[in-house]
Amino acid sequence: MTFYSTPASKAIYVPGRDPSVDDVMRSWQHRYCTFEDTSICISTFNVNGRSPPAILKGWFSDSRRADFYAVGLQEMDLSVGTYIIDNTKKMEDWIECIRASLPGGSNQYHIITSMRLVGIFVVLFKQNRCKVRVTDVSTNYVATGISVLVNKLGNKGATAISARDVSQLSFLPGRLNIYDHDVIFWFGDLNYRLNWERVACSGEDIRIMASSSNYRSLLKNDQLKEQIKIGAVFVGFHEKEIFDFRPTYKYDVGTDVWDSSEKGRVPAWTDRILWWTSGQEMVVEQKSLQSINNISISDHKPVVGEFRIVLKCVDQKKANGLYEEAIREADRRANELLPQIQLSQMEVEFGHVLLLEPKTIIITIKNTGKSQAWFRFKNQPSVVNPSGTICAPWLTVSPSHYLIPIQQSTQISLTAFIDETIAANLDQSKPVLQDILVLSLDNGRDHFIPVSAKFFRNRTEAGLDSLLVNQTNDVNLIDFGKRYFSEIEKFSKMASWFGDIKKKLQDTVSAIEQQMKAENSDDPEQQQVVAEEKPKLENSEPKPENEENPENADEEKQEEVAFAGGKGLLSGFDAGKFLKDTTAFATKQLEVVKTAVIDKSMLGELNRDQTEFERQLEEEKKKNDSVTLPWEGLPDENLAKKKILALSLDSRNFLRDSPGDSEFPAQKQEAMAAKLIGVDSNLGKVRFQLVPKKLTEQKFWSNYFYRVGLIRQSILMNEPVRTSKTPEPQVCETRMKFLNV
Repeated sequence: MTFYSTPASKAIYVPGRDPSVDDVMRSWQHRYCTFEDTSICISTFNVNGRSPPAILKGWFSDSRRADFYAVGLQEMDLSVGTYIIDNTKKMEDWIECIRASLPGGSNQYHIITSMRLVGIFVVLFKQNRCKVRVTDVSTNYVATGISVLVNKLGNKGATAISARDVSQLSFLPGRLNIYDHDVIFWFGDLNYRLNWERVACSGEDIRIMASSSNYRSLLKNDQLKEQIKIGAVFVGFHEKEIFDFRPTYKYDVGTDVWDSSEKGRVPAWTDRILWWTSGQEMVVEQKSLQSINNISISDHKPVVGEFRIVLKCVDQKKANGLYEEAIREADRRANELLPQIQLSQMEVEFGHVLLLEPKTIIITIKNTGKSQAWFRFKNQPSVVNPSGTICAPWLTVSPSHYLIPIQQSTQISLTAFIDETIAANLDQSKPVLQDILVLSLDNGRDHFIPVSAKFFRNRTEAGLDSLLVNQTNDVNLIDFGKRYFSEIEKFSKMASWFGDIKKKLQDTVSAIEQQMKAENSDDPEQQQVVAEEKPKLENSEPKPENEENPENADEEKQEEVAFAGGKGLLSGFDAGKFLKDTTAFATKQLEVVKTAVIDKSMLGELNRDQTEFERQLEEEKKKNDSVTLPWEGLPDENLAKKKILALSLDSRNFLRDSPGDSEFPAQKQEAMAAKLIGVDSNLGKVRFQLVPKKLTEQKFWSNYFYRVGLIRQSILMNEPVRTSKTPEPQVCETRMKFLNV
């Protein structure tokens, strides 16, 4: 479980606390690190107990000067007294010989540290003008030689140097913890030989082949390369595939002649240089690998390898700023590695199941995660399943367990079958059968699948059940009453009557306007038409349309009065004005009647409620529009939005109590929550699942907005700020190891 610190705390990133967080920070190195090139020269030499000369010319190249030189010697001192008395004389002589042999002379380099185990010795030099800082230097050794009482002699074993910025090595009791580093160099006389017995040739034939230009063909029988290839040793280490030099062992001392002693050792590449890196982000490039044939003071030849390394320089302030974000990212990655599946259906309904007639439903399970998904159905003792098996007796599940590869699917079949034995144990008064299957994922969560069926002994019973279920009754849900409908009917009649009057008055006004236009015209023909039509209008009488209908007598009388008044006024402009006023009056009266009917009826009440509801909705909309979403206004809105929306994908973000208060007040949380639910569909779903079953509404939003605040703070902390202050010095953090065996 990961505990997030409060915003006020100062989180400091220290590598090694949590491997999952270290993995995240390692993948984010470009966000808080800079990188610079450096060069390192590695050499291994089994000196066979020889005393060193003042200088060994040609050991190291004068044309290419490295920043660091790491030299490992084996069999430096073979005298018996060395195992009893710590005599450093020969070690000191070899240090001076190595220093003098470095390119540019002994004054160009200084010793960082050294380590000796009897005859096994390693020393690290640094060029004086190199600007790479070296800190946290440590050394150690492991003795694996002859056992004397409870101790082991140092005739066999390993020595090691560790230094931050160039290398780093940590130790646990009794062994070297070499993999807690960025780079490891493992070099020395590893004593791997050739499997020459496999080839149909003698040792002399091997020596002849080793002296020829075809010596590289012997590498296919090299024991170390064979062991690395099958993963038996040095897993993850690298070595040059093809050597451009002859075997480095065994020679007659002082010559380039293969061993001519009685033992007649077969030539082999016993002296090796290997390297390992913690990941692809570490750049280690081997520039060269060679043996120095002109040095013949031993029965071995020294081997020299040159490397280019990109050192990592850490800005600790930036790393601290990313620490909390890295914790959350590590949690997210861990969740992604948990098995995830998707079911084609979450509930199973068989419907009608008849006696002795099986019914099967298929469910598809898809592995949607990033790891294999192993599932099994759990035994669940219950009232419907007292036997404690994975399902009720009437139900069969196959398969009950399975391993689904990544992005693959499988199918499970659920079969409902009821025979006489099972039917005898069922409650005949309750035909509905129910069960719950529990599908459990290994290292994942459980999925609950409700299963139901209706049992009938024959099709007649099943058909009767279907008939009863499908019957529906038409019900008048709202009875407004006779009074309401009588008022509506009355209103409709009045509206129709006034509508007819209005239409006829408008037609009359239109006729008057045409007549006035003709009377004012200078055209003799138009005046003649007016003179002819005027008597017709005066003698015309409006006739009721339905004389035989006594129910419309009152309405017809009112219409006659209106039209009679209009007829007597057709001769002048005042008549037109009167008709217009009458039309306006009729329209106004219509609105009065309509308003009275609406206000005094249920329709009016419904209308007022609707108006009030619309007003409240408009106010709520204005209120929500004024609230900004939590990612709005941040330096990187897209990144902030993505991270905040991702919170609702993990219910633990709501179930874990927040250690502090949110930056948002309660009133603002309420308005912002309503707006966020509209944007984030998952947020509403997880709220429905958790509230109030597992926590209160207030606690749900308090935990959520606290984590929203953490994301906002991390985004704001990463915003670049211009400053005139001198930048803090960067510390190179590349960890390397030099292991001499």
